[in-house]
Amino acid sequence: MNGARDTGTRALNDGELPPFSAVLWRLVSLRDSALLAVFPLVLVGTALLPAETKRTLVFAYTDPTVITAYASHFVHFHVDHLLANLLGYLLVVPTTYLLSIFADRRRLFWTMFATVLLAGPFVLSGLNLAVPRDAIGYGSSGVIMAFFGILPVALYNYARPFFVSDLRARDLPVLFFLVVGIISGIVLPRSDATVAIAVVSGLLAAGYGGFILVRERRARNRLGSPSRPVRPFGYVELPLVGGVLLVGYPLVGFPSELVAANRVVNLYVHFLGFAIAFVAAYVGEVTHVLAETTGADAE
Repeated sequence: MNGARDTGTRALNDGELPPFSAVLWRLVSLRDSALLAVFPLVLVGTALLPAETKRTLVFAYTDPTVITAYASHFVHFHVDHLLANLLGYLLVVPTTYLLSIFADRRRLFWTMFATVLLAGPFVLSGLNLAVPRDAIGYGSSGVIMAFFGILPVALYNYARPFFVSDLRARDLPVLFFLVVGIISGIVLPRSDATVAIAVVSGLLAAGYGGFILVRERRARNRLGSPSRPVRPFGYVELPLVGGVLLVGYPLVGFPSELVAANRVVNLYVHFLGFAIAFVAAYVGEVTHVLAETTGADAE
């Protein structure tokens, strides 16, 4: 049960929709834009530091410190590495933000954004120590994959009003299994383990997705397809962009070449970033729905 639908969600479903640009202008605040710009500005500012200074900020697994556990996730030594992470951020985070505010989940987005930005580096660095090795870690790919972990929840919240059936928060894992299937089946090096994970994730995603589609078809046969307002340009294109990113970004976030320019891509921290952030956002969404439902029942 999704509970009472809020004003922002109903706006996607009922009545005559205003131009997308007008709603965008009303929902996006200057403060939000400034906060979204903090992360890329920090990345650029850190990249401009002298190389010797940046070397003192990398996370050495054999000699970890609290400062490097956090700061290393903002350090880049190569322009291509920096540009790739900036591009990933500029694609994923603004899209997730827009999906969230149009679905009236601004608070959930900012809670997750702050959690990833403030706690994410410490969590990822700490979990890296679970695999002992004489190496160093730096770069923000893991953090950006954590931001990517919020995208499925934002996409679900935006798309929910398009369904006649009661799309539930418990249906969200279908998107998680879809991404895991793509990562393990297409991106990661082929092995018995990755093939097994890809097969299981693919079957779960296909089975659960098919169940949702069958449920939706039955609901439409029983209730009929409701009349929908003509959606001006932007309302449909935004979730399409989110869907393309959901399927396509893992191909970028998990590069096929694991060794490039004497750097080894840490796929472990990439996947951890995505998985942990998704679970946290999923729990946040379920908690929101429970609070919403409890409030509606109390009334």
